[in-house]
Amino acid sequence: MEAIRKRATDQAKAVKEGKHLRLLEDLKALPDRMTPQELDDLFLKSYLTHKQVTRDSFFKRVKRRGLLTYNPADGCWYNNTSPATA
Repeated sequence: MEAIRKRATDQAKAVKEGKHLRLLEDLKALPDRMTPQELDDLFLKSYLTHKQVTRDSFFKRVKRRGLLTYNPADGCWYNNTSPATA
């Protein structure tokens, strides 16, 4: 029984890591700096529809993982996954 639980846990971990790596690859294609409107137009509309994820969930995830940061001083999102900032 324990072996089955471990195998299921390992599979779930692999799926979660795969999703993270795909998101990371998608975000790497974006510019280093974007206004909220540019982020919406370039990525969010199609991603949220395709992945069936809520906007709040997406932003919590990218903030928690440090993939994008928002600077309220200039009102822009910064892409932390691009080679120049990574």
